[in-house]
Amino acid sequence: MFGLIGQAPGPDISLAAASALTALPVPRVRSHLRGLEEAHLVQETRPGRYRMHDLVRLYAAERAAQDQPGDALDAALRGLAGFYAATAHDGDRLLSPQRTPFGTDLPDVTPGAHPLGTAETALSWFEAEHLCLLDTHRCAMARGHYPQAWQLAWSLDTFHWRQGNLDDRTAMLRATLAAGESMGDRAQRALAHRLLGRAHAAQGRHEEALADLRVALTLFEEAGDPAGRAQTHLNLALAWEKHGDDRQALAHALKNLRVRRTLHSPPREAEALNAVGWYHARLGHHERSRRYCEEALALCRRHRFREGEAFTLDSLGYLAHRTGAHALALAHYGRALALRRELGDAFEEADTLAKMGDVCHASGRPAEAREAWEQARSRYLAQRRLGQAAEVEGKLARSGPPD
Repeated sequence: MFGLIGQAPGPDISLAAASALTALPVPRVRSHLRGLEEAHLVQETRPGRYRMHDLVRLYAAERAAQDQPGDALDAALRGLAGFYAATAHDGDRLLSPQRTPFGTDLPDVTPGAHPLGTAETALSWFEAEHLCLLDTHRCAMARGHYPQAWQLAWSLDTFHWRQGNLDDRTAMLRATLAAGESMGDRAQRALAHRLLGRAHAAQGRHEEALADLRVALTLFEEAGDPAGRAQTHLNLALAWEKHGDDRQALAHALKNLRVRRTLHSPPREAEALNAVGWYHARLGHHERSRRYCEEALALCRRHRFREGEAFTLDSLGYLAHRTGAHALALAHYGRALALRRELGDAFEEADTLAKMGDVCHASGRPAEAREAWEQARSRYLAQRRLGQAAEVEGKLARSGPPD
């Protein structure tokens, strides 16, 4: 137990993870950890979480390397990675139940996920385990545990996106591309390129986004995967939007919608409808935008697709603002904001707050505009989205001092 914990990735370890690492039942693990704590070799920093001093950890790792056969240590770390991957996968399904399922043709990871139960519990688990998950991914890649590494990268994607943690998201996906290449699976490579392209698009890296998304599109076409091809067109729409070309964005959004209408997935069809409505709104096609967005909203509500509902309400808020219906815009944005807070979607929450500030400013409510902009700026800075933070800072400066 002492040696294996010294080798475990991450700054600390939970009781459940230690059980997966050692392949021992939780009561026995708890007993061993209590003994190590009495010997001042581990410290229970929070209920159920244990940490070693750096020097003790170094000694424990050396002992494990000396005392554990190489294959036994590798099996223990593979089991730990499998535990984290399985739990992260279940957590992601709770955070985003309408997300396209993880590839069924991937090799199975080690079973034994920690039960989470609710989206709130899943979010808390991701927050508590985040550094351990990042380190476990690096360890799995270094040891060639590619199925576990790939599932970790996929399962952290929603959490990273909603937290605005784009740097870790991009770094993990870029590293994981090697897993897809090593496993030689076209579908995995396509998905990795698509997710990485979407991450680059969100960070404004247009050429890198296009390069990855074009590779993904080719691979999905070769694999005969229309859903993957459709989602890649949606991500290409985002890339062109961030580049300032809404006409190109609309063209890709329409290609996504044409495919989605044939695949009998109402949440994904709603997502596609909203995207088309959003780009029509940005291009000034207000009536067409309203028709698409209202159809999307009805589908989202019928199928309880809360994430899609938040995006569509945001689109309708933008459309109302563009047409001078400020009260309606604030009503739509307010409902979108509430949903995003329920979902723990800090990334999109920041954008909605910034837009609410714009509407309040346009409708002669300077105090409310400043409050919304200040909240948006705080979230942008926390997410290291410095360009957006600077833009909001400029609006605050031009609006004058607070009353």
